[in-house]
Amino acid sequence: MSKILTMDDVPLNKFHKRVAVFTSGGFFCDGYILGLTGIALALLVPDLNVNPFWEGMIASSALIGLFIGGLIFGWVTDRIGRQVAFVIDLAAFIVVSILQFFVTDAIQLFILRLIMGIAIGADYAIAPALLSEFSPRRVRGMFLAWLNASWTIGFVVAVFVSFLMQHYGGADAWRWILASSAVPALIVLGLRLGAPESPRWLVKQGRVEEAKRIIHDYLGPNVAIDDLFVEKDTKTHYRELFTKKWRKRIAVGGGFWFCQVTPYFAILTFGPLVLSQVGIQNEFAGTLAMNLVLLIGAMVGLWIVDRVPRNNS
Repeated sequence: MSKILTMDDVPLNKFHKRVAVFTSGGFFCDGYILGLTGIALALLVPDLNVNPFWEGMIASSALIGLFIGGLIFGWVTDRIGRQVAFVIDLAAFIVVSILQFFVTDAIQLFILRLIMGIAIGADYAIAPALLSEFSPRRVRGMFLAWLNASWTIGFVVAVFVSFLMQHYGGADAWRWILASSAVPALIVLGLRLGAPESPRWLVKQGRVEEAKRIIHDYLGPNVAIDDLFVEKDTKTHYRELFTKKWRKRIAVGGGFWFCQVTPYFAILTFGPLVLSQVGIQNEFAGTLAMNLVLLIGAMVGLWIVDRVPRNNS
């Protein structure tokens, strides 16, 4: 008789790897979209006659949208499900990427980049939730670390693509740069279509038979869902984040991300412009060097995440 397993203990299989690919693919797109900004901005400012105010607004628009999307889409996906939301956000990537090619002024581009940022924020909320809900416990840390590594790879690839298009894209180079994000988004959308809903979410909605069918089809007939009922009966509220048990962890984690993200985007969004103004002749080499350092750090983090205790690393 086969041993009865939980979703946390099921052996790693091809489906788990597929989930890791299409969730990390979304993070690749997120990094790619944000990585295009610096070089595209340097090219579009004179072409659209953008003043300093709108230059700053365009540069920050995706980040503003990201903040909005991240805040609201955790709540949204808890109500409409992971599967629907993570297809919609990739479709938004594709549509908005293409529309950017046709903008005629700074306000139009700001609005589109704001919408793009909201979609990125949505993916930040959806992908980790879906990946962690499907992943076996023993590889969950590595899979979640791979999300961040994929983001970094996307950012670095965007730098390469942007510099190539800068030289070969002609007068509309910045338009091609911004629109190019439709290509990886289309590929990832294809991977996500047909993916199942999270059984954990289905159980919380009372759709137990659907959850059982998905677990049977993708994880095997000897995987039980009893532990999911325990999760369903556990009620939580946002205010618990600020209780004595969690507030220190929230402060440390949030402070870490604040210190990492704030200087990074403040510098690299305007990277090519800053490097040229301080007298560095090869902006490509300078921008690439900064991103490669980030990529090395991401790879090191991926290697140590399951080898060193989290509080030590």
